[in-house]
Amino acid sequence: MRAASTFLLLVGCAPAAADLVVVNGGDAAVLDPQLAQTLPEARLAAALHAGLTRYHPQSLEPLPDLAVSWTRDAAARRWSFLLRPDARWSDGTPLTGADVVASWDRLVAPTTGAPYRAWLDGAHWTLRRGDDGGEVLEVVLPDSRPAFAAQCATWPLAVVHARLREAPPGALPDPFVSSGPFRLVRRRIGDRVRVERNPHSWRAAEVAVGTLDLLAVSSRFTALNLFLAGEAAWLPQAPRLAVPALLERRPDAFQPTPRFGTYFLRLRCDDPLLRDQRLRMALARALDRDRIAADLGGTRPPSDVLVPPLLPGAPRLASPQAFDPAAARLLLAAVRADLEREGRAAELDRLELLVPSTDLDRDLAHVLRDQWLRHLGLEVRIVLLEARSAHALERDGEFRISRSSWIGDYPDPTTFLELFRTDHPGNRTGWSDVGFDALLDRAATAGNATERAALLAEAEARLLAAAPVVPLLGEALEDVADPRLRGFHRNLLGYVDWASLSW
Repeated sequence: MRAASTFLLLVGCAPAAADLVVVNGGDAAVLDPQLAQTLPEARLAAALHAGLTRYHPQSLEPLPDLAVSWTRDAAARRWSFLLRPDARWSDGTPLTGADVVASWDRLVAPTTGAPYRAWLDGAHWTLRRGDDGGEVLEVVLPDSRPAFAAQCATWPLAVVHARLREAPPGALPDPFVSSGPFRLVRRRIGDRVRVERNPHSWRAAEVAVGTLDLLAVSSRFTALNLFLAGEAAWLPQAPRLAVPALLERRPDAFQPTPRFGTYFLRLRCDDPLLRDQRLRMALARALDRDRIAADLGGTRPPSDVLVPPLLPGAPRLASPQAFDPAAARLLLAAVRADLEREGRAAELDRLELLVPSTDLDRDLAHVLRDQWLRHLGLEVRIVLLEARSAHALERDGEFRISRSSWIGDYPDPTTFLELFRTDHPGNRTGWSDVGFDALLDRAATAGNATERAALLAEAEARLLAAAPVVPLLGEALEDVADPRLRGFHRNLLGYVDWASLSW
C-alpha cells in the first residue's frame, strides 16, 4: 500500500501485525520535526526524517547521515558539511543542498512557530561546491558549539520536504514525503502510526524491519501488559509500581540506566513573595533529596544540581542548594521578620505548587509538602491539574512553584543552561541575570574545552545560588525491551535508532 494516500485516519479496519511493534507513549500531535516538542513526536521524527548527522545508538557519537563528513574550525563556530550526492526523498526524487537551506530557513522563520528556532538564531548558512564538485553546506554560528554535529542529529534540524515546508503549520500534506530510513504508511489517531522501510534512503540496505508500528498508548500499565503479552517489543517507561517486580523477574528486559535529564522546580522570581532570593533558597535547602528519592521508590537518583554529571570529564559541582534545614530556617526567619514589619506575613500561607496529575507527580508533591512543613513549618498548597493544563499554565507563567523536568536534547551542558538566559522562551521563571548570561557568552568564545567547562560550571553555580530552579532528582531510563531485539542499546538520551533494529 503506497504511503502517498494512506496516512489518513482509518476507521473500522485493523491492520495486520507489523514486523516490529513498539509503544510510543502518548499520541503524537504532529509529524513535522520542526514543530515536534514531545518525546513521542521526537521518536517518530527519528524514524521519518533525517538530519545532516545521526547518533551512534550506543555511544551517541555523531555519525554521517545526509552529510558524509564535516569539519570545523578550532573555535567550533565555522562548520562545513559535505552533503551526500545520492540522497533521495521517500518518493525517489533528489534531496539537495537547497532542501537543507530551505528547511533551516523555515525553522528560523517566525511564522513557523518552531519551538527550537533559537538554535539557529544569529547563524548563517550557505552552499558552495567542494573540490570534488559535491555540495558543501557552510555554517557560521554566533558562538562556539563543540556539540553542533550532535545537534544536527536531533529532530529540529532535520531536513523536511517542500510539501511539508509549504503546508500550514501542523497540517499533513498528501503525499507525505520524508527523508528518513522509514516512510509513512498510515496514521490512526489515538491508535498508531505505521511506517515502512524507505527504499530510497541511503540506509535502506541496513534496515531489517519492513514495517514498524508505533502505538499511541498513554497508560504505562497498558503498555506493560502489551509487552508481557508479546504484542509490543519495547515501551519507553515502565509503571513505577511495577519496577520492583521487573527488577526481580525480568532483568533481561528491564535494566534501568542513568539518563541525561533532571526533575526540578521552577519558581517565579517576579512573584511578590518569591522575588526574595532568601525564600527561594530556604525552600531549596529544606529538601532532603535522598529522602525524596527513597520515598518515591523507582530508580531516579537524588540531585541538587541541574546538569546531570554524566558526561565524560564533567566537573562535580558543590551545590549551594545542598540540604541544610537549619540554614533554611534561618533564611525563612529573616524573610518572615521583614514581612511582619510590612504587615504581609500571612502571604507565606498562600504558596502554591503546580503539578501534573500523574502518579509520580502526585506522590512527589506530597513528599515536598511534608518536607516543607516538617523543616520550615510552611504549608504549601498543591494545585493538581491534568498534564496538558498544568504545562499550559507553566508555559504562560501562571504559577508560583511548578514541577518541571528536562531531558537534554544533545549531550552538552548548554542544553540545560541556555534555557535560563534572560530572553529564552524556556526560562518561564521571570529570572534575569546579566552575570549568568555573560558567563554563557564567555563560554561560547572559550579558547579550549577546559576553560569552557569551567565557565559553564560557574554559570550553573550562579543559577543555583539565585534559585529560580530547585533540582530534585536525576532522570533514569526505565524502558522495557524484548531481549531478542538486536541493535538496541540504552544511552543517556534514551535515543533509539529504529533503522538498526532487527530480531
